[in-house]
Amino acid sequence: MKPLDSDLDSVQTLSEVIYISNRNRYERLKKKDILFIEAQGAYIDIYSTCGKKNISTHLKSFLNQIDDSAFVQISRKHAVNIIHIELVHSNAVVIAKQSITIGKLYRNNLLKKLPIIKSKA
Repeated sequence: MKPLDSDLDSVQTLSEVIYISNRNRYERLKKKDILFIEAQGAYIDIYSTCGKKNISTHLKSFLNQIDDSAFVQISRKHAVNIIHIELVHSNAVVIAKQSITIGKLYRNNLLKKLPIIKSKA
């Protein structure tokens, strides 16, 4: 019998992973490894710590399927995994040294999801 992938040992439940369709096979990807998602028309690019994956789906559909509160849409074209946000500017977030613009309509929703510690003003 083939030994299990050691990477699987760190996965606690199926709710922590998704499977990405790639030709005639399905590749496992941990949700926590996903940095952000970028819409490209009828496709999305999933940027993760393991590289970039391209799949045929719409951003809204992907977010509905993944059903995880750590993923927040921040513009018409982008959704981010909030655990990877390094910095929030007035109009952008920084993830893995990449700046991603926040749409005006999405900013308040993003800020509600972040555990922000407010300082005395």
